[in-house]
Amino acid sequence: MHVLAARQLQEQPSNLGGQVYFCYDDSPYKSYMDFNMEFLTSCGFRMIGSRPLVPYFVLYMIALLNVLLQWLLHPFCIYAPILNPYTLAVASTTFTVQTDKAERHFGYRPLFSWEESKQHTIAWVKGFERDRKDQ
Repeated sequence: MHVLAARQLQEQPSNLGGQVYFCYDDSPYKSYMDFNMEFLTSCGFRMIGSRPLVPYFVLYMIALLNVLLQWLLHPFCIYAPILNPYTLAVASTTFTVQTDKAERHFGYRPLFSWEESKQHTIAWVKGFERDRKDQ
């Protein structure tokens, strides 16, 4: 995709300059969690329930507490919490991207179909389990 974009950028800089393109395949439109479960269920993971176990307000308070702890501990050690207001906002925000723009603007097509990509990713994830057993 980068080569196609660079080539087209040289030919038509005013059309592509400043644009954002997502390298995308025919993946189904799903939430981030549901999309991840497309792969993880084949590897033995499962979801427990469909609703969050902890209310958003409580998660937000924990995220703020983590920011406070990070600030307090900064002189003594590096505390880098995974849950902070930014990561909570990203995890709980629904967003969409325009995925056909690269195809329309410079003819990008994915190298593998969605099913092929899914099977490759599942095999890759399962490889971690095999590697762990070999150690």
